[in-house]
Amino acid sequence: MINSPFSLRNKNILVIGQGEICDSICSFCRDDGAVVLTEELVDDIDSFVNDSPLFNCLSINIDISQSVLSQYLSRESMIRSLNSNVINQILLVKSLLKKKKLCKGGAIVFTSSLSGIDNVHYADSLNALSAGAISSIIKCLALEFASKGIRVNHVRYGVVMTNELLSNQVLSPKELEEKQKFFPLRRFGKPIDVAGAVLFLLSDASTWITGTSLRVDGGYSVL
Repeated sequence: MINSPFSLRNKNILVIGQGEICDSICSFCRDDGAVVLTEELVDDIDSFVNDSPLFNCLSINIDISQSVLSQYLSRESMIRSLNSNVINQILLVKSLLKKKKLCKGGAIVFTSSLSGIDNVHYADSLNALSAGAISSIIKCLALEFASKGIRVNHVRYGVVMTNELLSNQVLSPKELEEKQKFFPLRRFGKPIDVAGAVLFLLSDASTWITGTSLRVDGGYSVL
């Protein structure tokens, strides 16, 4: 029997983040036979890495549920967002590589919204700040880690229907329903839509793909 290149069976995967998209990624990986370690946020990076096993793959998920209009942004909120969603994550990757805790031939996949690059939404400033930074730095990481056989890619998603989206009250249920009509596929995304793209980039089916930003947005960005 030929093993599928899409399979994650017996791979050790570290999933960083929280929220419904992150939960879907974990579920998909486990269902596919992977061994999954999850962390919402790694504060003590040195201790965490020292105690960690060897990982085949790393999934880092930027999920900012806080909606803030630009006029209400503060220096503290922006610094906090960049520290937790960008700086901390890059330092974690750096430490894992330095201490040889990420396999040669491994894969790193960041996920974030499309904000900051293709489009923005109301009260999405913090998302745009972090997502824009991640979208830029993955190209540098991909180039520098290629000699180690480690791929770095980015999944950028559009509007995904989650409990956070329904509860943030920026748009009413009627406005959300109307907004879906602007998508070529006539619906918002689901967490599993994003998870499927992440699994592809984690798997051996994408071994010649690095430095790529994959849009998962129901066709919205082609309009």
